[in-house]
Amino acid sequence: TLYLKRRTQLLRENTKKELDLYIRKQYLKTRSQILTVKYGNVPDLRSRDPSIRSRAESLYEQPTGSVSLQIESSSPNSANRSPRHSRLHSASSFSFLRPRSSSQGSINYEDKNTIIHNTNNLIVATQEFENVVPTEDAKASKKLAGNQSLEQYYQFEPVYHVFNQHLKAVKAVKFANEERDRLACCSVDGSISVLRLDPPTVQFVLKGHTNSINDLSWSLTNDLIMSASSDKTIRIWNSVGGSCLRIVNDYWSSETGNSRWQIQVYNTSTGKRIKGGGNKVSGPVKCLTFDINGKILWSGDVKGHIYSFLFDTMTGKIIKSRKIIVCEGSPITSIASRSWSNREGRNPVLLVNTMRNSLRLLRIISPDGNAELKNSYPIWHSKQDIKSTFCPIMSFREGACVVTGSEDLCVYLYNIEKKDENASVNILHGHSAPVLGVSWNYDESYLASSDSLGMVFIWKRKINCDTNKDDDLHFENKIEDNDS
Repeated sequence: TLYLKRRTQLLRENTKKELDLYIRKQYLKTRSQILTVKYGNVPDLRSRDPSIRSRAESLYEQPTGSVSLQIESSSPNSANRSPRHSRLHSASSFSFLRPRSSSQGSINYEDKNTIIHNTNNLIVATQEFENVVPTEDAKASKKLAGNQSLEQYYQFEPVYHVFNQHLKAVKAVKFANEERDRLACCSVDGSISVLRLDPPTVQFVLKGHTNSINDLSWSLTNDLIMSASSDKTIRIWNSVGGSCLRIVNDYWSSETGNSRWQIQVYNTSTGKRIKGGGNKVSGPVKCLTFDINGKILWSGDVKGHIYSFLFDTMTGKIIKSRKIIVCEGSPITSIASRSWSNREGRNPVLLVNTMRNSLRLLRIISPDGNAELKNSYPIWHSKQDIKSTFCPIMSFREGACVVTGSEDLCVYLYNIEKKDENASVNILHGHSAPVLGVSWNYDESYLASSDSLGMVFIWKRKINCDTNKDDDLHFENKIEDNDS
């Protein structure tokens, strides 16, 4: 992932320079010949449908629906591209919507009945990835990954730093998007802290909520933070100056729930509810998450049910689709979604924490958000609001890793491609209270975890160079043998 981002950045920089057009044409011609030999002729889609380019260029245009909000970035390049965000809030959780995407064919839903009888009625088109390289054959990618297993890769140094500025439990901690050392955490004491790790400092503390803050989220440009509180308000903060920009009153929902038990879409520009953007569930909502395209919403409630909704990004309306009974009577405290579990796992999955001492992985089996149990992993979880997350980097290593808090004072890392007895990758010890929130930064160099005493631990992943040294030594010995 980091390689692709850096490559794209270099391409953009080089296009601005004055280059010899003849050399560029020769490069493109040679590149085309190599790709043709390796993959065969590829049809030019633009010649068949001239609107493809225009649709691709319109991905970041502002939607016409009333749920959109333009975010003015403070970066100097914000004039060229200014992402737009839509927001949805319900109960103690909410989510920033991703920009709308037109590439829906990148996800395969494993609907057993549909596959057996008829695949023509699927809402989302499936696509076979015949060129996906099996893990055991991806020698080049494994070389780039250091030829390390998950257990070797997810080793940590001693605790990097501990923040203790909060007086009560820290319920959520989240790193800023695409930033290595900036994160925010929210507490039951009604405040939000914005932190830096290099060096470890508390930039400022955001105060204004009169009750527990249950969740927070960064905008895509990291200039805004949104928080949801049990005081029945949503606040939007300036993450640079620390000021509160807007307060949205939410009289229908709160952490304790009410008779309506509503999920509601709000227009944060006006503070008003979206018509058709509300729906009822079976109990107070504890958590929300979207799929990668922002068109399917899942909610988890205190009765152990997950509801899936079809979300219209243009109008802000939601339509209830499926009810999934995950663990009857046990509250669901966290939901995270991912389109692929790893590079070989082509089916989208949900990661769910339930108050029945388990972390559960659900396989999404239909385009309307229906899911079934795939695996379950043991943790201590019966009283607190425990959260979990996927590890952000997806590589060709065998397996895929997730991280979760636990009430036994530990942070657990599991390989979700293995069964219960062999799934444990690492266990981090150091907290003196139940671990509630966890978060990775984008390059997996730092892991943050928070607990019910208000402590935020920063763990630094160990960079293991032994494997690379062994490979270099082997390569040098090979050269010496050839010379002799």
